[in-house]
Order: sequence, then C-alpha cells, then structure tokens
Amino acid sequence: MPTYLTYGVPIACLIFLGIFAGILLPWQARSTKDKKNPTKEHSERIYKDYDLYLKVVLALVATFGYVRFERMNSPETEALGRQALQLIDGMSLVVMLTFCIFVICHMGSKLRRWEKIEWSKAVFWQEFWACLSMWLFSSGIWVAAVRW
Repeated sequence: MPTYLTYGVPIACLIFLGIFAGILLPWQARSTKDKKNPTKEHSERIYKDYDLYLKVVLALVATFGYVRFERMNSPETEALGRQALQLIDGMSLVVMLTFCIFVICHMGSKLRRWEKIEWSKAVFWQEFWACLSMWLFSSGIWVAAVRW
C-alpha cells in the first residue's frame, strides 16, 4: 500500500471527526431546548459506547494477532493473511468512526443542557479523550497492518 494511504486514511478520519464535531457541537450549544435537564443519561451512554468500542477493537486486535502470527508464517498463506489484516484494520477504522460519532452526538446533547459552556476547557472533557484514544488505537492498528 502506498505511504500516503498508510497515514492519509487515519488523518482523513481525524479531519472528518474534527469537522463533524466542529459543526455539531456549536450548533447543539446554541439550542435553548432542554436547558437545565440532567445529562446523566448521556454520560452513561458515552461510557457504554466507549466500553463497547474497547470490546470490539480488542477482539479485532486478537484476530489481528492470530492472523499475523499464525497465518502469515508460510508463503502459501501470506497473501491471504495480508488481505485479512487489511480487512481487520479497515473494520477497526469503521468501528472507531461509528463510536466517535456516537460519543460526539451524546456530547452535543449534553451541551444543549448546560447553562454555561466553557469552550476553553474542552480539552479536559472526557469525550475528547475518549474519541482521541479511539482514533489513536484504531489508527495504530491501521498503520501496523499496512507497515508490518
């Protein structure tokens, strides 16, 4: 796979998520609907989404390891193993995008309920770090599959 795809696909995913959050979060923050309503349900959904993401990706990592170490050790199965690794890393990126979109949407629903939003503290929001860790983990799988 060309080098520009090795790093370009994860970077394109990050840019997409940044644009998506950059549009959705301010739009939701401007809404006056639902102010003063509790955000507990959305926080719990974010935890559950992140938990499910970790379970799915850990299963993909186990499959990745099995294919890499058990199925790519002979010349007859190396081409098929390479295709399987690319499928696994592609699935990892799709799972990451899906769950990051879920987290960003729940965060938008939380913002609609906040009285005052301190945008300068966004880097300390748990949702930011959840999405960043999902992106880093899935991008790492992508790069490992392509480069290894």
